[in-house]
Amino acid sequence: MLKIASGDTVRVETMVAGGLERLKLASVPDTEIPDSLKRIENSVTDVVPEHILFTGPIYVQGAEPGDIVEVKILGFEFLHPYGVTGFRPGAGTLPDDFPYARLKLIRIDAKAGSAAFGPGVTLKLAPFWGSIGVAPPVLIRRLSSGPPGAHAGNPDNKELVAGSSLYLPMHVPGALISLDSSQTSSPQGARLWEGYKSISEGKRASMKAGERIPLKGVHVQTVSSNGEVIAKAINGGKANPLCAGAQNKGLDPTENVFSLGFLLTYGKFKFLDGGDLTYGRRKWNSPARSTNWAW
Repeated sequence: MLKIASGDTVRVETMVAGGLERLKLASVPDTEIPDSLKRIENSVTDVVPEHILFTGPIYVQGAEPGDIVEVKILGFEFLHPYGVTGFRPGAGTLPDDFPYARLKLIRIDAKAGSAAFGPGVTLKLAPFWGSIGVAPPVLIRRLSSGPPGAHAGNPDNKELVAGSSLYLPMHVPGALISLDSSQTSSPQGARLWEGYKSISEGKRASMKAGERIPLKGVHVQTVSSNGEVIAKAINGGKANPLCAGAQNKGLDPTENVFSLGFLLTYGKFKFLDGGDLTYGRRKWNSPARSTNWAW
């Protein structure tokens, strides 16, 4: 426990939410994971799945139950040059849209204050605290940090940026402030998302492999979507001479395998677009299916 006086400045280093497994699943090289995080991971064993480790508690001398503690957020520093985002069924902004989980590694340029979200897509960042709070009332004892409450907990408030203040009620002597990993948002990303929702309302659909996209005058069939591909070869299963002698390669561990691919037919004209699907999905191991994707 760290004891401080009112007005003291504290530099806090936090653990990634969910532990280092989340970083490894997002393909973060072991050499890029700070040793300080590895030491924490190895020393703390009393955890549950999808756990969140807090840094703390910080005891504020002279603080008593009934008082209000002001936490001034002075700034943020990046502990490593990347961040991880993701989603899973039943959680997040679109809890019912995707029946699988995905993690994405995002490279950060700390000097520029930006993140490379994808090829040609760079977003300005506005870091904020994800979880921050005080000890709950004594009678409540141990509780989940997820739902916000009188102890604060996990507000995920994007307004808690550098220069902001958070006022918390105290329930125990010293307040016992604890903090979880910080997060970041993108002002321009938020505007784009709101714009997308407004123009796509009632028009957006999640396609499955094999389904048809309703466009007048042309026939558009999805051949891949969300990691799945059609079961029947689009050319009837005939051998593709362009693939003679080709060697099979391993599956791509990145999000490319979730690309939406489609076959567009307009009269005698046919156009096949596999998106960002890589070799492992375009040419399957089975000879009968290799004609689906090899070109």
